Amino acid sequence: MHSHNIESTRWKSLGKWWWKILWLYEKATHAAAHYNFFIHDDDKRFAVEQFNLNPAACTTVTYGIDWSERPSDDERVRCRQLLQQQYGISPEEKILLFNGALDYAPNLQAVKKIITTINPLLLQTGFAYRIIICNPVIEGGGIKTKLVEALGYGTAAVSTTNGAIGVNKEDAGDLLTITNDNDWPAFVQAIIKTQPAVLPNHFFTKFYWGYIAQKVIAFIK
Repeated sequence: MHSHNIESTRWKSLGKWWWKILWLYEKATHAAAHYNFFIHDDDKRFAVEQFNLNPAACTTVTYGIDWSERPSDDERVRCRQLLQQQYGISPEEKILLFNGALDYAPNLQAVKKIITTINPLLLQTGFAYRIIICNPVIEGGGIKTKLVEALGYGTAAVSTTNGAIGVNKEDAGDLLTITNDNDWPAFVQAIIKTQPAVLPNHFFTKFYWGYIAQKVIAFIK
């Protein structure tokens, strides 16, 4: 069984009364499986402790990406130029991207936080930027798939501690800056100070599907 999230705890955090029923269902399902794959180490530890699973039958199988190396600098420049042309962005403006389906409450709350807190703080600094918000239809919770994909494209990212669950600073090197949850002044300063950096090669060892599949095969054997 491959668990993308501990769903019962996610729905508990969203205030759903039936989360305990789902917790019991998850526990029974994991207990019946020969092998259990979890999206990150925290979920694995939780399941071993709370569902009384055999640790030897559990491993981490993170979210993966389909490419095994970052795009070339030329590709990145061309993509930025397309955005500049499409949205009238000047060369000196830093592009700040947020993506997430806005029919999912945590994503909507994040956009509200950008509008009501982060943007006003940025406006006070004189920093040149443009915020782009888009809405792909993806699952929420657990490891933030959009963060893995952004880093995989060699794009610098700023995240709160909660937003970076499942992605260690060591995975992304200087390309990822993590600030404490709800420390928005520090978050804004991290955005301003962000500089281009090189993504460590071992990032793909962890997050490329081809390598992930090899690890799964080795684990089962």
